[in-house]
Amino acid sequence: MKKIAVAENMYPSIGEFDRMSVKEFREVYQTLENEDLMLDVTVDICGRLLSKRIAGKKLVFLVVAEGDHQMQIKCMAGNIDHDVLEEIRLLRRGDIIRATGHPHRTQRGELSLMTQNIRMLTPCLHELVDFNAISDIEIKHRQRYLDLMVNKGVRDRFVARAKIIKNLRDFLNDRDFVEVETPLLHSGPSGASADPFTTHYNSLNKNVYLRIAPELYLKKLIIGGMDRVYEIGKSFRNEGIDHTHNPEFTTCEFYQAYADYNKVMEMTEEMIKYIAVNTIGTFIITLNKGKENEYEIDFSKPFKRISVVQEIEDKVGKSIDFNIDTPENIKYIKTICIENNIPFDDEDNLMDLFDVLVSHYIEPYCKEPTFLKDYPVISSPLAKNHRNNPGLVERFELIINGMEICNAYSEMNDPFLQANNFDIQNAGNKDQATIIEENNYVRALEYGLPPTGGWGMGIDRLCMLLLGINSIREVILFPTLKQREIVIDK
Repeated sequence: MKKIAVAENMYPSIGEFDRMSVKEFREVYQTLENEDLMLDVTVDICGRLLSKRIAGKKLVFLVVAEGDHQMQIKCMAGNIDHDVLEEIRLLRRGDIIRATGHPHRTQRGELSLMTQNIRMLTPCLHELVDFNAISDIEIKHRQRYLDLMVNKGVRDRFVARAKIIKNLRDFLNDRDFVEVETPLLHSGPSGASADPFTTHYNSLNKNVYLRIAPELYLKKLIIGGMDRVYEIGKSFRNEGIDHTHNPEFTTCEFYQAYADYNKVMEMTEEMIKYIAVNTIGTFIITLNKGKENEYEIDFSKPFKRISVVQEIEDKVGKSIDFNIDTPENIKYIKTICIENNIPFDDEDNLMDLFDVLVSHYIEPYCKEPTFLKDYPVISSPLAKNHRNNPGLVERFELIINGMEICNAYSEMNDPFLQANNFDIQNAGNKDQATIIEENNYVRALEYGLPPTGGWGMGIDRLCMLLLGINSIREVILFPTLKQREIVIDK
């Protein structure tokens, strides 16, 4: 470090020059034969120094990386000035350098750059750990730059994530959907049942909320005549953190006029198959790879469909009405849980108990893609009542590997029923801001929302699934973590 510190201008400005990427260099000059040296071609390469091997007083070999691509730099006395060769000896692993030289293949067949000059662009002031040596989860997530730098495959994972999102966009754009942007700051929490993050507008002297979901804004666009819209972006829920939940997460929601949940179900199956084959090149994914419980999921097969309330009743052998929110009915359902050794909290309400039964009897057994459909009315205040089954709504969730991937329904478009559903939901718990937000939406419904199918998906979870990852933190570049103080040595 002290030797490097005396070097003149360790952080130079580089100006303009024609830089060739490491990937391009390997592709362009792959046909060079052993001991070939192209003196008539001069190439500039930039990258991070991964290793240095000193082979005597007159020869130094460097390996540099750019992204996931690596190449060798050959530094030989006679081709470069003695002073430059001495500076090369001071370079440390992790430094970012620029090398100028001629394409060359060594006697042993290694494609290389025979160097004329090397210049440090940025020093690395910390000792760089060995390849694939970072296994500490805290370091991987807090210092993602190190994870990307030294752990093989991390960059590929996030490139694949970008590809998943691109394929999702392509699927919707090809079907004449229009991508839109709606506000992240809402006057009141709305669009889903969850605890919001709160912030404050100084100029307006009012509290506002980070969005839980963009749903109400997107349906207002359908009312306005934009018949097919979608949005990909961040939503926020001030709730727990675990292997499938992060408070800040990426979603896609789309809404299509003159469609219902059956149509959206068909689209969802087509979409998942399209994204899978265009991202990973196959309909088959392998989960828990290399472990005893390794298994495959084949997206080419038809997705299963299960009526969720009927399935619960079949499992417990009793009829249950999840829409009677009375102490007697809640006690009846808790008794069923006790009889079947199903754990629950004493404070659980009617919807909590419904979720408990779904989580116990259905979701863990949905390894293959499975649509759970036809939910109780009380569970979905924004969904349209079922056309054939009173007490149910036209809603489905797609469950794969026991994990919810997306949620969709035929949208409630009756303003009177919608207003009543809002009143029933969280009765006595609404603040004035939420009431205003919901009343604004009901006012929009009064102008006429055509029959509409709506759909939302967690992109982070889809990435987990397609890439065979078990933790949501591994598919988010900078996941939410407890703050830790960093002391900077100045």
